Amino acid sequence: MSTTCRPQVYVIECAPWSEALKCRIRGMSDTPRQTEAFLAHTAEIAAAFPTSVRAACADLRAGRGPVALWLRGLPRPEALPPTPADCRQPPPRTDCIAEACLAAVGHLVGHAFAHAQICKGDLFHNIAPVPGEEHAPSGESSKSTLRMHTDGASHPMPPDALLLWCHKGDKRAATTIVSGAEVLDRMDPRDREQLRSTSFRHQLDYEFHLAHSDAHTDPHPVFEGDGEALRVTYDADFIRPFPTVSAGLLKRLEDTMVRAAEHVFLEPGDLLVIDNRRAIHGRTKFTPHYDGRDRWLQCLYTRTDPLVPPPGVRMRGRVASLDLPTKGQSSAA
Repeated sequence: MSTTCRPQVYVIECAPWSEALKCRIRGMSDTPRQTEAFLAHTAEIAAAFPTSVRAACADLRAGRGPVALWLRGLPRPEALPPTPADCRQPPPRTDCIAEACLAAVGHLVGHAFAHAQICKGDLFHNIAPVPGEEHAPSGESSKSTLRMHTDGASHPMPPDALLLWCHKGDKRAATTIVSGAEVLDRMDPRDREQLRSTSFRHQLDYEFHLAHSDAHTDPHPVFEGDGEALRVTYDADFIRPFPTVSAGLLKRLEDTMVRAAEHVFLEPGDLLVIDNRRAIHGRTKFTPHYDGRDRWLQCLYTRTDPLVPPPGVRMRGRVASLDLPTKGQSSAA
């Protein structure tokens, strides 16, 4: 069994061109951030990024190389409001640096879109600890580890990439990232065979308000394809194996993911791009204080191909609305 470690996170230092980027963004504050005009402007900004950054993004988009890009030292707003206590109602801000950086890098890795059921379909949705959700299986948790997962594992239209911008960091809260290929290399061949079979389903995700329903996806493997075509569909909290799956497989899988994962401690002005097709990610636990200074990220989803909805999904602009099944129905994954 091979345990050769691949580079999983590629670090890009952006400080040398950060000030020039900030100057280009400065004139966009009056443009509404959810509009095509805003996205078109950020596409022009992306075209002026250094060649090395555009090449790294092109590789990730094509499924090549490291499964995550960590852009460090991007421009930061001069002032920030308190961390929101409710991610669905973020505080007003006059600057648009975070959204412009997310959208610009998003152009290089795909097409921006949102899920209607997450933060009211906001393209740039917020992630912060929420009182009462400390142990929830979602990004609003804090005192419990956010277990390894791919975003949208139970959704017919999962993101191909997710981009995380850091407004406020926490030195105790690490984003954990592992390559699916690295995990497969570390698994026993018999386990790999089962993980590639259609012996799994996912209960519909907590974020879609159906965690206590009995609605599940159709059967699917955890790992499909190889190399640039590798696809991982996995959420430790919601995956449900069929009885034919060997006992202990999912525990061995999660243990392997945790051991092989790289830890990224995001700081203000950092932007992390994760290939949601080839990588699995999570977050370590931390203690929130709810004093306005807690960890605060913004997230953007992208799809590699144009935004054509699969069955079970309706598109309104860039917002994908899930046709939620009634109790007892399945939803194709």
